[in-house]
Amino acid sequence: MKRYLLIGMSLVIILWAPLPAISGGITLHYGFAPGQQWECTRMTHMEFMVMGKKEVNRKKDTLLYTVTKGAKKGWVHLTARYINPPPKTEENQYALGQYDLTFSADVHSSGDTRNIQVSGMEKPLADKSLEPQAKTAMVQTNRMLAQSLKPVVFWFPELTEDVLQSGDEFEAKRSQGIKDPNMAYTSKSRKVFVLDEVSQGLAYFSTKERHSGKMSTAMGDVQDSTTGKGESIFDLKAGMWIEFVTHYKISSYGQDMFMTEKVVMQRQG
Repeated sequence: MKRYLLIGMSLVIILWAPLPAISGGITLHYGFAPGQQWECTRMTHMEFMVMGKKEVNRKKDTLLYTVTKGAKKGWVHLTARYINPPPKTEENQYALGQYDLTFSADVHSSGDTRNIQVSGMEKPLADKSLEPQAKTAMVQTNRMLAQSLKPVVFWFPELTEDVLQSGDEFEAKRSQGIKDPNMAYTSKSRKVFVLDEVSQGLAYFSTKERHSGKMSTAMGDVQDSTTGKGESIFDLKAGMWIEFVTHYKISSYGQDMFMTEKVVMQRQG
């Protein structure tokens, strides 16, 4: 009996013992350098109910980032565009606007992102196969799309300057506003990163996040909220998040949706 009691007490001590410290700790910074290219693939799997029937939506997008010299020390200039578009069909030809757009921004090694610009919003005007009314509608859609995609394209969370040990955490906050003549959308998000361990040059984090938004139209306001939990990996040598996996619960219009998102970042060449 005493033997089992001692074993039980030992297990309790192990479970409650603090996480082991990383010798010297780690610091995070982005390793963007002029001449680099990075490819980011984002895959989503969403499940929701429509008239009592479960619907599943899957999507895969790939962004290519080109890095050039920044105006100041510690800064680079990133240009990004969506690549590998799906085949154009009559059904999806009006939903491929993101492939018209080119994004650019100044990014610091801390993740501070400034001067976001988007071009290509009026590309549909040059398409001779479209009717004038369709061209106007697509240009308007592209303008709204450009606003909504800015935080998706430049998703890099701002990093802490602190030295991190196992169990330490830092947070990244972000706010967004989108407006057009018919509606306005504002949102806030907060993401917390907890360092779990460091192994072979990779830092493993647990993540949790919360997002809230409000859409205002002539018909009134609609609130939405999102919570998420997941894991992420930061390559300390490359200076980059190489993988995010997050499981989300999205509540909007009185309905809950569930989404799993995986983001993979790879250096090209």
